[in-house]
Amino acid sequence: MNNDENHPSEGWLTVVPDFVKKLVGPSIEQIGEIAGDWARYWRMHNWTIIAEKTEKLLAKKGLQAAVSPIPPGLAFLTIQQASFEDDPNLQDLWAGLLANAMTGGSRHSVAKLAVRILSEMEPLDAKILLHLSKQGWMTAPSSNPEIMIGNFTLEKISEDVGVDQSEVRVSLYNLFRLGLIADERKGTFDALSVITTRFLATDQTNVILTALGHAFIEACDTSEGR
Repeated sequence: MNNDENHPSEGWLTVVPDFVKKLVGPSIEQIGEIAGDWARYWRMHNWTIIAEKTEKLLAKKGLQAAVSPIPPGLAFLTIQQASFEDDPNLQDLWAGLLANAMTGGSRHSVAKLAVRILSEMEPLDAKILLHLSKQGWMTAPSSNPEIMIGNFTLEKISEDVGVDQSEVRVSLYNLFRLGLIADERKGTFDALSVITTRFLATDQTNVILTALGHAFIEACDTSEGR
């Protein structure tokens, strides 16, 4: 094997840009400017939608007069992360998070944690989490580890949300990684202590919301009531 064929030749720093110019036409600088402009527009578009949804939510809750500024660090972090989101359902959660943080509906420490979590969620994650949160007492930890209170297995969740089990499994792994759900059989805190292959290793894993999961749902609540 000729090693020279597997390594760039001398002067590659000038060869590569020249090749890209031949490949795409415009100069690298022009492409960078176009991409930068598009990215700024895309993020501003996302943020505008979320801001409008927040205003509408505040009006629906009747809390326009109760709005107060949030800490700059939390505000900048929220704007930065929320502007990357273009999914309508996740944008609704960002609007709920902002509305609650601006009106005292959630502690700023919880809101900051919620920002980190929401920025790492996919649309299906939110759909499953919101579905579980609406099941009431059935998703709360049981005092008796032998009792399967909600029986929210992979198969049942897949049927409830109308999504293939393979996709639901990946989503549940992410929700577990974020600390929002746990396996009822292991106990909430034990399940959160370390990510093990036992979680969702079988279809009999019984999913429940953790305390953090409930706090996250409350922080992003979009309902009219508190």
